[in-house]
Amino acid sequence: MRDDPDATGPHRSRLVRADRRRVTLELLLAEREIQRLMIRYLDRIDARDFAGVAALFTDDAMADFLTGRAYRGPERIAAALERITAHFERTSHHLTNHIADVDLERGEAGAVTYVYAFHRMAATGAAWHFWGRHVDHLRRLGDRWLIADRRLVGVDAEPVRDDVPRELFAGHGAAALERQ
Repeated sequence: MRDDPDATGPHRSRLVRADRRRVTLELLLAEREIQRLMIRYLDRIDARDFAGVAALFTDDAMADFLTGRAYRGPERIAAALERITAHFERTSHHLTNHIADVDLERGEAGAVTYVYAFHRMAATGAAWHFWGRHVDHLRRLGDRWLIADRRLVGVDAEPVRDDVPRELFAGHGAAALERQ
């Protein structure tokens, strides 16, 4: 809220309303920018553009992609995703539910994005369906939102794969949102 010592009565009220509208608009724009970041990430994964994926992370980013291992830095994150997706002939990721809690003053946000992903297995040609969500911490650097911390939380998969431990499928419970 602007503090204008010369504004009194209805003039002060209009200034307060204008400030609230500005903050609301900035918040809505930030939420939309974050949603677009999530869409770009999925698009770059499906395009197998790992340099493009790396560009969406902060320099000190950390990520865990349902492997039980944390990868640090955009290049290592992109290399891990390249190794993971090498098991698939093709993928098609779909963003469904998305919510972001934005702190404009700090330039930070938390987000949860639900994902459905179709995978065609390279070795067998079989389909593998995955349902999960990205639990993210994001940071605004300059005029861009970037992923600072990402955790892929499994909800379910069909068929169940022996090489993906079931304990990594935390589901929808509150524990699934906790950062480890």
